[in-house]
Amino acid sequence: MANHIEVKTAAELSRKLNSFRKKYAGREDGKRSPPTWPRLAVYLGTNWQSLNGVEKAVPPGVAEDERDRMAALLAAARAEFEADEVDRLYEKDLARGATFSLKNIFGWRERQEVEASVEAEIDVALSGGIEQYSM
Repeated sequence: MANHIEVKTAAELSRKLNSFRKKYAGREDGKRSPPTWPRLAVYLGTNWQSLNGVEKAVPPGVAEDERDRMAALLAAARAEFEADEVDRLYEKDLARGATFSLKNIFGWRERQEVEASVEAEIDVALSGGIEQYSM
């Protein structure tokens, strides 16, 4: 598997993305897996870790303007798949998988607020005497 996608132009990438969408459209009936970012990566001949680095996923030797168009297409596709995963959070049978995907593929993190308090006494020696301070 390559470290970059196996397409050379933005037009070719656009066709592949559309073909992928058609292939997996309406497949969320439990019989086949829904379209996912890792599945798209395999479809494009790479892996999802490489595809996450959108700029690096474009093959070497591609002109800068073409590279920018391809990176924009991949970024839009990533946002689309991320939105699909969020939608799956509201479906009972798919929520756990969507949560896993969002955390491990898209880098989402759960935020926790932790409140901490510290009470301590400090002994300070000044000029040979000891004074006690409370915090």
